[in-house]
Amino acid sequence: MEFKASPVAQAEGGILAHSVRTNGLNLRKGRVLSRGDLEALGRAGVESVVIARLNNEDLGENEAAARIAAAAAGDHVRVGAAFTGRANLYAREHGLALVDAALVDRINLIHESITLAYTERKSVSYVTSRPLFSSVGLSGAMCRFGAVP
Repeated sequence: MEFKASPVAQAEGGILAHSVRTNGLNLRKGRVLSRGDLEALGRAGVESVVIARLNNEDLGENEAAARIAAAAAGDHVRVGAAFTGRANLYAREHGLALVDAALVDRINLIHESITLAYTERKSVSYVTSRPLFSSVGLSGAMCRFGAVP
């Protein structure tokens, strides 16, 4: 992946590295810039933006987050839509989530760009429709979820 400052006129197809909020314009980080976005940026007086361009072997942050979330989800867990490089895991029904905290720690040591976080309550969380994890990491079925009748 290549990050660089780019003149707005040459940024089409680039992934916006930082949100742009100016003169009523609000473009979020991670947005793939379209011709319309470039025109809006120009009207707002923005001359350059920092963008990322993926190399052939790169995976976009939302696709990576979605894949990691799918690998982390166990039974009775729904994967939320990925956004800004993050995906949440949700309980499909009321119950207890048993999180393998040691595995979470090992995953977080893999690389600084991967973060798995969860709400800890003595390693067992009662969950409803709140996220089980605020972000997700690698490896299958880190979260076992048992429904409570």
